[in-house]
Amino acid sequence: VINLRGQVIPVMDVRTRFHMPYREYNERTCVIVVSINEHFVGLVVDAVKEVTSMPESSISEAPRVARSESARYIKGIGKVGDEVKILLDVQKLVSEIDVGQTQLSA
Repeated sequence: VINLRGQVIPVMDVRTRFHMPYREYNERTCVIVVSINEHFVGLVVDAVKEVTSMPESSISEAPRVARSESARYIKGIGKVGDEVKILLDVQKLVSEIDVGQTQLSA
C-alpha cells in the first residue's frame, strides 16, 4: 500500500500478475495510479516510456492467438504512428485486489 495525499491505496506489482520473475526496484520503477469503480489502485511497473492518447479508431481487438493465462489481460492493440502498442485491460488486471470492504470486479 501507499499513502497518496492522505489516501491509502493498494498497490500491485504487475510482474506478479504476468508471472514474471522478481526484479529489484530502481530509479525507473514507477507506480501508476488508476481509478477503477471509483477506487484508486497503484500498479508497479518497471518503467514508463511515454504517456500518449490515441483515438478509438486506432484501437483494434487483440488477436486471439495468445494462449497464455496473461493474454486475458490484453484489451486490444493500438497504433500510434508506425508503432503498435499492446493495451492492457486494467479492470481485469486489478479485479482480484481487495479495496477496503469492496472487491473490485470486472
